[in-house]
Formats: sequence, structure tokens, C-alpha cells
Amino acid sequence: IYSDMLQIMMFTLVPAGVITYLPVELIRAFSYEKLIYLILISALFVLLAFVFFGLGLRRYESGNQFSIKT
Repeated sequence: IYSDMLQIMMFTLVPAGVITYLPVELIRAFSYEKLIYLILISALFVLLAFVFFGLGLRRYESGNQFSIKT
């Protein structure tokens, strides 16, 4: 669905930046502003995960369905 470059950015750059940069910066120079950014971005990732999972469930078709015809 997405181009290769967009997939690379979505699965590597953005999460890696949040996972590595923000917590390290928070430890090195604590500020409530950075803590709030970390919490908000983490909540955004969780929200997006729920949304995409829900959209995927709507489109899901099991290959394990069978019917018995009489």
C-alpha cells in the first residue's frame, strides 16, 4: 500500500527516534516539557496501533472457514 521510503520511515526512523532520543534526553537534562512530549508521543503510537489493528480486523478474512452443505 505504501511506498518503500514511507515504510522505511514509519518502521525505523520515527519509532527509533522516540525510543532512543527522547528518553536519553530526558535522563541527561530532565524537564517536564520533555516528559510530556514522551508521554504524548507514546500515547499517539498506542492510539495508532489500536486504530490500524481495528482497521485490519475489519478487512480480515479467515482462510479457516468451511461450510457443510446438505
